[in-house]
Formats: sequence, structure tokens, C-alpha cells
Amino acid sequence: MNISGENLTGEEYAAVFGKILGETVTYAPLDLDTVRALPVPGADDIANMFYFYAEHEGVFAGVRNPDAVREYNPRLQDFATWLTANRDKFTG
Repeated sequence: MNISGENLTGEEYAAVFGKILGETVTYAPLDLDTVRALPVPGADDIANMFYFYAEHEGVFAGVRNPDAVREYNPRLQDFATWLTANRDKFTG
């Protein structure tokens, strides 16, 4: 089984952040060359991961069924519920 609490796009995550935090949040992904050039260990691997997510979304997200996971763990939260509970960690 593949585990996922929710399958959201970057735009959908930004919308949830905006709603919960009460401010405008815009999804602005870095291009892959910029990610590869970041001064962090594994930058190339991170860029490859983002490439895979973008180019093969059906393979990545399509096999993850949050409803099936909730059968095993009914306490699994969706992103909005989790963010609401952790809102203070994202605000000053």
C-alpha cells in the first residue's frame, strides 16, 4: 500500500494555507535548474524528485488512496485539519 493523507497540487496547498492563515499565498515553484543549483546536499536528487512529481503525477499520486489509508488509521488528518492544529507554527 502507498501511504498518502491527501493528494493536493501546489496550487491546492497554497489555497489551504491562504484560507487557514487568512492571507494570500501563491504557489511559485522554482524551475529545476534553480533547484539543482541550490547549495544544499542532494539538490540534484530533489530536482529529480520534483521532475518525477510533475511529469508522472498519475503514477505518483494516482496509486495513493487516502480513503484506503483511513481504513487503517481513521485518525489520519487531511491537510487543512493538520494545518489548523499547527497554525501557530506558521505565524509569528
